[in-house]
Amino acid sequence: MMKKFELYLNFLEVFCLRLVQILLILMIIFIFSQVLFRYAFNNPLSWSEELSRHLMIWAAFIAAAVAYRRNAHLGIDIFIKKIPINLRKIILTFIYLIVLFYSLFLIYYGFDIVLNTMKQTSSALRYKMGYVYLSVPVSFILFSIFSLEKIYKLWWSDD
Repeated sequence: MMKKFELYLNFLEVFCLRLVQILLILMIIFIFSQVLFRYAFNNPLSWSEELSRHLMIWAAFIAAAVAYRRNAHLGIDIFIKKIPINLRKIILTFIYLIVLFYSLFLIYYGFDIVLNTMKQTSSALRYKMGYVYLSVPVSFILFSIFSLEKIYKLWWSDD
């Protein structure tokens, strides 16, 4: 059962990475277009900077969740590795639970912010700002899923 769930999580991770790649490629295209139009045609685009900024927000939040799953965030592992395995499991579980509860908190209040900002529109493109703020609860849903996976693997997996 967990192997099947892990396959879904691996697919989710790859999907997130591809999405981040697409967002970054789009950012590069929009920023290059802005430079081209500003200096070559002396007619800057009014929307490219705003859209690039919002794509960067989405890319950063999604990439942060993937980095969490891969243990790629900064940490001080030297202390954890010196602790006996049973105590290490307890400490890591506590850390993962803190991340999980913090993520649940940000999901709840993130959706609240999304709903409150659906009335606001962006200055250049006039789309609802709630779509930009939606990156917070979406990414912390991923953090929650990955925290549960880490807790499961720590206590019940044979890996």
